[in-house]
Amino acid sequence: MAAYHIPSTQTLRAFESAVRHRSYSRAARELGLTHGAISQRIRELEERQGAPLFERVGRSMVPTQAALIVVTQVRSALNLLDRAFATRERQARTLRLSVLPSFASCWLLPRLAEFHSRYSDIEIEVDATTQLMGPDDDADVAIRYGSGSWPEVQGRRLCVEQLSAVCAPDYRDAHSIGVPDDLRRVKLIRNPWQPWTSWLRAANLTDLEPSGPVYLDSGLVLQAAILGHGVALGRGLLMRDALRSGTLVRLFDLEVLDVYAWYLVNLRPSHADTQIFETWLASRVESLT
Repeated sequence: MAAYHIPSTQTLRAFESAVRHRSYSRAARELGLTHGAISQRIRELEERQGAPLFERVGRSMVPTQAALIVVTQVRSALNLLDRAFATRERQARTLRLSVLPSFASCWLLPRLAEFHSRYSDIEIEVDATTQLMGPDDDADVAIRYGSGSWPEVQGRRLCVEQLSAVCAPDYRDAHSIGVPDDLRRVKLIRNPWQPWTSWLRAANLTDLEPSGPVYLDSGLVLQAAILGHGVALGRGLLMRDALRSGTLVRLFDLEVLDVYAWYLVNLRPSHADTQIFETWLASRVESLT
């Protein structure tokens, strides 16, 4: 009986990368190979499978149903091999994280030291940006605030958000803010991406037109409130540390559930360390909610 030869690790990595990128060219760039080398390795697998693994649709190489079934097993095998041959002397692994600037400055950075102490061999590379990374970009994981559904990627919900009115304690005392109606006399810091509409409706202040400084980043909104520039509408997760330290105070008991939530988007399912980071992040968020 003829011996059966298992495809090489290089062939399996070429296949997995091509499925993930839906492009032979991008897979070639990622692995440091030529387009022809990727194509040759895919043909080798197709001959073994006896079925096509990709179909060209426009400029993309779309994996077939057969490829999607096989790639799940291939990823498991590659991850197992990575763990089996890992050594203590190996170089630090890099996990590229795309995160909103507000989340990075207000919540993540104060907690990254804990992650580094637990996983000293994983190096986190943080890119603070509002642009949502897609499968063709360099990020491995993204953290975003929104509906959870974006083109080409799908997010895992980390937590919902409650919105509440906050300001610096000195600002509250200087303007004698005691009830929601007192907000008519003060500056309301504005963010076009987080309007006051829902909170004012819940407070029966629908006729109040917010006026105050405008910031496009939620982190800057909270920083402006800490500096006494007015009253901010804050998200609970972002302002948790400021409330605990006393640099911000919640003005009323009124909180409004936001229609959006925090999501983690895993852009590289085959990356061995994305699951480690995702599990750690989810546990830290859940401990605070």
